Amino acid sequence: MKQETIKVLLIEDDEDDYLLTSDLLGEVKDVRYDIHWVSRYDDALATLRGGGDYDVCLIDYRLGPGNGIDLMREALGSGCPVPMILLTGQGGKDIDNEATEAGAADYLVKGTVEAHVLERAIRYAIANGRMIRQMRESETRFRSLVESAKDAIVLTDFEGKIISWNDSAEIIFGYSRDEASRLSLSDLFPSGSSDDSGQTAIRPFIVTELLQSKSKTIELKGIKSDGEEFPLEISLSSWQTIDGLFYSGIIRDITDRKSLEEQLTHQALHDPLTKLANRVLFRDRVAHALAKIARSKTSIAVLFLDLDNFKTVNDSLGHARGDMLLVSVAERLRTCLRSTDTPARLGGDEFAVLIENARHPEDAVFVVERITEALRDPFTIDGKEVFVETSIGIAASVTGAENPEELLRNADVAMYKAKSQGKGRYVFFENEMRVALMERIELEDDLRTAIENQELELNYQPIVELETNRVTGMEALIRWNHPKHGLILPDKFIPIAEDANLIVPIGIWVLEEACRQASCWINQYGGEWDLSITVNLSIRQFQQSNLFKLVAETLARTALPPEYLILEITETLMIQNTEAMIEKLQRLKDLGIRLAIDDFGTGYSSLSYLHRFPVDILKIDKSFIEKVCQGKEGTAVARAIIMMGESLNLRVIAEGVENAEQASALKRLGCESGQGYHFSRPLDRDAMSEFLANAETYSRAVWLPQNVDQLPDSTALNV
Repeated sequence: MKQETIKVLLIEDDEDDYLLTSDLLGEVKDVRYDIHWVSRYDDALATLRGGGDYDVCLIDYRLGPGNGIDLMREALGSGCPVPMILLTGQGGKDIDNEATEAGAADYLVKGTVEAHVLERAIRYAIANGRMIRQMRESETRFRSLVESAKDAIVLTDFEGKIISWNDSAEIIFGYSRDEASRLSLSDLFPSGSSDDSGQTAIRPFIVTELLQSKSKTIELKGIKSDGEEFPLEISLSSWQTIDGLFYSGIIRDITDRKSLEEQLTHQALHDPLTKLANRVLFRDRVAHALAKIARSKTSIAVLFLDLDNFKTVNDSLGHARGDMLLVSVAERLRTCLRSTDTPARLGGDEFAVLIENARHPEDAVFVVERITEALRDPFTIDGKEVFVETSIGIAASVTGAENPEELLRNADVAMYKAKSQGKGRYVFFENEMRVALMERIELEDDLRTAIENQELELNYQPIVELETNRVTGMEALIRWNHPKHGLILPDKFIPIAEDANLIVPIGIWVLEEACRQASCWINQYGGEWDLSITVNLSIRQFQQSNLFKLVAETLARTALPPEYLILEITETLMIQNTEAMIEKLQRLKDLGIRLAIDDFGTGYSSLSYLHRFPVDILKIDKSFIEKVCQGKEGTAVARAIIMMGESLNLRVIAEGVENAEQASALKRLGCESGQGYHFSRPLDRDAMSEFLANAETYSRAVWLPQNVDQLPDSTALNV
């Protein structure tokens, strides 16, 4: 480390004291003191006045015929900026006071000073000097700012007749100095003219009590020479002379400030992105509407809207396009409402609507249906079609007894109920819904510790080759063994995990556990069977910057060969047709793993983009498998996906195969593999181990479990 150097001017008439001081400074570690010694008073004063580049000055009290305090006064009086420390042979209160008054940063008694004390005094003096310089520079800048202010300064006599004013007043009011000399102060204000009672021009300002406090400032309307009115700020002061009483006014044009205040007020009450009312303004409007209910004998309703799958769109297309979508939603929302209704954006993808003057609470349904219909059409964002729907909660008031927060909270609760029923729906609030909300909050709290408490576990559902009934892999499906509520399926807790930002740590745990278990089974059974493990990758996981590293490290840590890992991505990801996203998929492929598209056929834009994606497998959504035995129309989508997979050399897996009839129909259509309760329910680790141990038997005749109707819902979400 480079050694610090401090330049010291030592003014000392005794050489022995000079050497003693030099030795003391030499004892200080990590600092080199560059000492310049001056022994004579006159030479020292010349040196200080010459502005030498010194960090600190040490001055002996006695300098022959003169003394250090006099030297200090002369030097500082001439503007010397160097901080000074007085060295004296004997200390005393008088010398202390005198040195301080003269401007010394410190004083020390020679003979008793140790090296560390002297070093500390020097550092203090340097720091103090630097602070004083900064204060002086700040004062200079402040004075310059005050002197360059553009306020008008007006001088009047007791009757308000203008005696003089400055250039800024000419600019603000538009009158020349000569014209101003023929005016009164009242001529500058549209309501300040004299009346028939003989009031002077200064009377209006006396009435405002402006002259009762020297610091008081009021806002008025001013009038320019061309008759234009504008807002201004004025402060008045007075003084008495032998010639009488006079007034001076400092006047500022606040047109820009008023405009800015209006903008800030608007911004404080409106969402900056969509320009809709924000939560503060919306709450105020609801409060006013509730107060009017008793008088108008009408009802009001509050709608709480949450865009379904907006997080998916936002993560896929990026936040900039997500914001564009929110703006478009707000524009459509406005078109569905009357002028008396208030739309608002509460934050994120949450909107609210206040419906006033409704004859019945059910009238809100007509507005809800208009909104739902308006949002059903696709949005075009940067040339891409994006589909969103909305879940809506409705809370009505016919008595006005509720407060705004309560009404909004009730609508929010109803919205969550609508979302839980399949999204794209609306629900009226009922008191029983609060209980469900509290249960959801409790589950969210419990979910935060579920991994740590080892409450999560994986089930595994075999994937079977339709032609041979041979097991070709399995999919990992998560379950939650809640200590209080028992087994909870993912369709209940995964949405909570997504809303609470817990889906990423849960997904990491699933990947680790699935790879570890698959590695064990491969070591035990992998010689004869393809025991690939399929793990669903949430969109939030895919958006993680360290995804590639995470997958690579998991494979290495669990010793799972990469060709045995299949990662499922949602079809929604294909909407984001960007090179960066495709490159990310390719990096995963380069690890040696395989990629599958889950629930294929339910998206909106995938067909035109599919050929660009480095995927290996298409999984046909269960909703299409249910229709394969319902005639040509029922099989059309499944046939198209299977043919597409063949043309692109992709493996096609049918999800949700429930019976032999569906399995046979899919086999005739050329589908390669199937997964569903017809082959096996999801099995826990021990049951899956037993299944694999008897895999040869299962390859000859598929295993259909008993009491299928009593098994968990096969449509349960996976991770």
